[in-house]
Amino acid sequence: MANQLSQNQNDELLQEFQKNGKLAAVKLYKEWTDCSLVDAKTYVENLPLDGPPAPNPETNATDGQQMDRILDAIQRGNKLEAVKIYKETNDASLMESKQFIENLMSQLGVEDTGGGCVKVILLAIMISAGTLIALT
Repeated sequence: MANQLSQNQNDELLQEFQKNGKLAAVKLYKEWTDCSLVDAKTYVENLPLDGPPAPNPETNATDGQQMDRILDAIQRGNKLEAVKIYKETNDASLMESKQFIENLMSQLGVEDTGGGCVKVILLAIMISAGTLIALT
């Protein structure tokens, strides 16, 4: 990888991961190197960890596996899927979920190239239809 870090930066990145989780470490690496989200995620995933990151009580209910799914959806340009994953994982409203994903994308420097409102409306219809089917 072209954007190598010093030992001090690697140590700081490990501390960030342990303290605030994978997403915070991905964001920090991306800020330092100005690389793509995919490269930052790959770098952080390959860090030599001594153990699982310490839980952060101020974070939402999204665990590492769900955050991986959200990041993967964002990487593929599928904001709608990311919103849906967040909504289901956190039992959040559609608006809260959309805002979380948009903030995450902004923090990571990922452009929103989607159709916006149309996709959110379609997601709401799909979720409503799924709820109706489950009730019958």
